[in-house]
Amino acid sequence: PILDSNFLMVSQNGIGFPNIKDAVNYLSNHGGGTVNVGPGTCTGPRNKNISWAPFDANGNELHITIRGMQKNNCILDLENSGVGFLFDQGIEGMTDYNNADAIMNLTIKNGQQAIVVDSGTPVIDNNIIENCTTNYLFSQIGGPGITCHNSAPTISKNIIRNNIGHYDVNDQVYPHGGGIYLDNTTTNEAVIENNEIYNCKAWDGGAIYCTGSGKIVIEKNNIHDNQLYYCGTASGGNAQAISVVNCVNLEITRNLLIHNTCSYGHSVIYLNGSSSNNILVRNNTISNNTDMIGINLFSIHSNVISIRNNILANNKYGI
Repeated sequence: PILDSNFLMVSQNGIGFPNIKDAVNYLSNHGGGTVNVGPGTCTGPRNKNISWAPFDANGNELHITIRGMQKNNCILDLENSGVGFLFDQGIEGMTDYNNADAIMNLTIKNGQQAIVVDSGTPVIDNNIIENCTTNYLFSQIGGPGITCHNSAPTISKNIIRNNIGHYDVNDQVYPHGGGIYLDNTTTNEAVIENNEIYNCKAWDGGAIYCTGSGKIVIEKNNIHDNQLYYCGTASGGNAQAISVVNCVNLEITRNLLIHNTCSYGHSVIYLNGSSSNNILVRNNTISNNTDMIGINLFSIHSNVISIRNNILANNKYGI
């Protein structure tokens, strides 16, 4: 039975909807609301590639939150194909996703990408995103964990681990951001905060790759044990932890970046691009990253960059 659009259930025991897509479709026709996912493992085609428009047939705003009732036990198993959730039907500058569109308290695993955001300011909060792997079927720009284009999400309190963006030189596939890829070209602020990102791998930005003209804040994250896909050779990317390319308004503050390793002398934080501007790197701890540069400034043509009050220890080089 449907008692309230704010308490729609998806469960494995016959209570409520049998899958997430059916629940989302119902809310899409009834003004939006919240889907509560009960304990258990959701599989099959009705539990992947899930998307909704942030407006109804009459053009009225419509927003949906997907919330697991127990993070560790509410599992979306993508069975090695497809994407978990897509925010891909918004209209920039008109009716778009906002913080009432959210993915919360779920474990999303074994996909080709866990979450893709193509517009708006949705919230991705308190999830586990693990064991996702991109391959040649997907765009070379983006990664296996959370991929964001032209958007400004809030990504907070997630555990993002063991995600791999496969590098294929023959098919010219170059995944960026093993944990998070973020391209913010909007006027809104994108936030990556209080996440733990580890054992992720990509061609560049083992943990995070960010770019764009919009403001990005990367704060209070624990980023450790990430790698480049071709670590140990000159053909790999640039940063095991955070790769920054042509960002115009960026803050990297109060993060812990440790035990990201490489045998070829790549970087923990890599700042690149002639248009990079207004960058603040402050109060981070960057330590015990074997054979690596702590902070690497490359091809930077701006004076509006501040690097201060960081701890850099037991790396091959500091700055």
